[in-house]
Amino acid sequence: PSGIGLKKKKPKQSTIKDEMGMIREIWRWGQQNGYIEPNQRKPFDYENLIPDDVVRRATFEIDEYNWFIEQASMKWCVPRIQNNQDTDPKSLSNRYEASLVIDVISILAGTGMRTGELFKLKWKDIKFFSRNDEKNHTGALIQVHPSTKTGAREVNTDRGKVLENVKEHSELAFGSVKESDFVFRHLNGQPVTTRWFSDKFAEIRDEIKLEEKIGKHIVPYGLRHFYCTSRIYAGVSPELLADNMGIESKTLKKFYKHSLLRMQH
Repeated sequence: PSGIGLKKKKPKQSTIKDEMGMIREIWRWGQQNGYIEPNQRKPFDYENLIPDDVVRRATFEIDEYNWFIEQASMKWCVPRIQNNQDTDPKSLSNRYEASLVIDVISILAGTGMRTGELFKLKWKDIKFFSRNDEKNHTGALIQVHPSTKTGAREVNTDRGKVLENVKEHSELAFGSVKESDFVFRHLNGQPVTTRWFSDKFAEIRDEIKLEEKIGKHIVPYGLRHFYCTSRIYAGVSPELLADNMGIESKTLKKFYKHSLLRMQH
């Protein structure tokens, strides 16, 4: 905890953040097997790993997101489906992945999950339920894997229908879906990666000229910020929202103070 290597050099915050999931799993194993004292804190427990406000990533306003998802679907996704109607493996993969990218965007925007958390999901981690509202929406309870950045938690989302669509597409592509299968995977069965999604997101951003349209450089993590701001505008309490996102409510109130003030106005 006091440092690493022979010189006991303190690790960078970025290093700790990148390795938090692995450290957490190793720490648990060490405590279970008597190598680490039960009350010994993990090396990042006392670290302030929350980025400064000046580096908080840009995000969408609600009307900007609505424009973005419509353009991404019509100008990026649909042409890739229409232009890949052959039955060869490459065409099949292009159609499948174009649709998957749009589903991933919708789910990230409707859950506040990090891409690393989303892409570790298996079907056993998702439970669907009927919300019984005026639109008869399907909800979902998602169990986040304990090895992820902030550990295990349950995420409640209204994107159940989108997840059901992903499951239907997977059943068509693979013949069947098992509880142990990754939710998001390529046609070769391998789970998708954050790098894969980041590259696809950049393609969409450039093709529809997003930055020119809204004057912001949006990256995939901006979808997590969009989820938070849109839920604040919808009146969700900061405490419940923080629990769903896996952060402390005081952190949420600090970094989304502007959204909370707008909601009150």
